[in-house]
Amino acid sequence: MKNSVLALVEADGIFDGCQRIRLPIANDVTTFRKSLLVAVHVTPSIPGDIEIHIFDSKTQSFQSLTPNLLPISSNCRLRLVIPPHQQEQKESATTTKSSSTKFPALPWREFDINLTDGTFLINGISLQINEVSNAGLGTGLNVWDGSIALAKYLESNPAIVEEKKILEVGAGTGLVGIAAAILGAKEVVVTDLEYSLANLRGNILLNQPSVDEKPPKRKILPIEAKVLDWFRPQDFDGCSSENCKTTWIPDVILASDVVWIDSLVLPLVKTLHYFCNLAVTKQTSPLWIIMSYQRRSQVVEDHFFQALRDHGFKITCIPKEETRSQVIQIFRIAFEGKVLS
Repeated sequence: MKNSVLALVEADGIFDGCQRIRLPIANDVTTFRKSLLVAVHVTPSIPGDIEIHIFDSKTQSFQSLTPNLLPISSNCRLRLVIPPHQQEQKESATTTKSSSTKFPALPWREFDINLTDGTFLINGISLQINEVSNAGLGTGLNVWDGSIALAKYLESNPAIVEEKKILEVGAGTGLVGIAAAILGAKEVVVTDLEYSLANLRGNILLNQPSVDEKPPKRKILPIEAKVLDWFRPQDFDGCSSENCKTTWIPDVILASDVVWIDSLVLPLVKTLHYFCNLAVTKQTSPLWIIMSYQRRSQVVEDHFFQALRDHGFKITCIPKEETRSQVIQIFRIAFEGKVLS
């Protein structure tokens, strides 16, 4: 029987971004509240009557946490709310304001999977992933549903990555890229921003075979992590060797759960277009994009798919029964647009 649950907690005005925490199951609001505030490191300077709201997946909205909703026995999404009068007091007492980025709320995960104990398997091989909780740096330090769904989809369709050069954009913790390497990719480069790389590289090392592994010993996974800035994709060099004499071009681009901020839609689409255009001009084989997607906002979704079409991409939706998810969609995207010189 479970004695704890995972929770995704957001608290605009208290801390930035989202925190992923594990909470003990509690039968009363007071105990639950105390455990929650301790877990998210709420300081004494924050008002004492913070409200706790819980996300209702049926209505797709938050509601106040009441005793009849306890105990919470499954993964949940929570929001801490400072009442308006307390918010005014807090702001008037604050002499400096944070300059860090605020991240929009993300729905909680569908898959209740432990990625640290070795029970998550890809092609019969244990895949372990460490996350960095409570960092407040961004979403790239946590595992999201889309990466689990995409990793399992690749497991069922290994030909997508076998003997291919793979580029993962917005790799985060690296789950999908590591899965691709396990499934026989020729070469994998997982990419994200600088803040994610330490954890990303740590996860790569965690999944490499150990020196004392018993036969049959696995091969070293052909995977490395690099920075890829969607605003400057031309600066990216995927070559693993300093003596590389040709431009590194992937055969397949993987992306999971990377569409959620409207301001990043065009940079992402232009980055995908950059690599596809590069593949065509260098006369390599057609470059495919395999992407898992979960709707965060209808406005962002409309913008994203229209931008793909505007840049010459053809989008094919994988049937739901192949995605193992009720909310995650997987798309196969092909470039059919004009080549830019």
